[in-house]
Amino acid sequence: MRPRNFSARVVLIFCVLMLSVLSIHFSDNAAARSTGYLSYCASSDQSAVYVTKIFDTGLNLNLTFDSYAIQNEYNEYLKGRFGFKSNASYPVNCPLFETMSTAQSSKRDYELQMRQGNKQIVEVEWTYPPERAGAIVSVGRPGQHIAGGGVTPQPDHTFCISDTYQNTVYFTGPVATPPPVAMYSWVNGFTDFLKGKYSFQGRVYCNMGTSASAQRLINAHVDGSRVAGKRVVETGWKYDASQATLPSRPAVQDEDREPAQRPVAQPPNLQARDFAIKENPRATA
Repeated sequence: MRPRNFSARVVLIFCVLMLSVLSIHFSDNAAARSTGYLSYCASSDQSAVYVTKIFDTGLNLNLTFDSYAIQNEYNEYLKGRFGFKSNASYPVNCPLFETMSTAQSSKRDYELQMRQGNKQIVEVEWTYPPERAGAIVSVGRPGQHIAGGGVTPQPDHTFCISDTYQNTVYFTGPVATPPPVAMYSWVNGFTDFLKGKYSFQGRVYCNMGTSASAQRLINAHVDGSRVAGKRVVETGWKYDASQATLPSRPAVQDEDREPAQRPVAQPPNLQARDFAIKENPRATA
């Protein structure tokens, strides 16, 4: 009986070890292939390139087709934290991947390419919180058809944020603003308000989105500003057309002159698409 019991124990121990190995194997495979897209974000080719670690976006592999919303938030974070500015059409990129290996390979290749160009790589502790992924569809391109037959809501909320002045950032919004919206009027109005109340010197910019997407962009900018140790002031200012003022100009007495041309409203800067880093990083299913 003793040899038989010994054999049974050996078989039992072997089975336990095999289950442990299989469990680790499947866990590694699950980590390698996420239930949602993986990504990292990188700024465009400048003297300093801001790159995040690889993170799980939480975006559904079957529903999401780009990282449009993530790019916008990362861009705002860089503005708030580093005063990031770029004239590039696509200042940041957050490519999507289905597996960890493809994400790591793409990130490695991009950083190598930047170092060969004598660029400084700055690692940034930033991720796209998974809880935001549930609203990713609602912050896509306006009018974009999405899975399920819906259409992305049109931007209807405006917000404004200032450049950093004396280590302080001022913002307002998001404010419900049904179209049409003359964005230049918001920029001029908010600038005049900051000059009068805070003796502000600098520039401001205004943008539009849905209520949710606009708030996330503000939050991203504010988060970056606070990490940098800046003071953040929510002004609560709202554009009032009745109080809008035009820049003072010498009076012209020509009664036959053509009507003055109004400045063209600045389009929302929420129409950017992903730019390709070097190769198409998106893995096919």
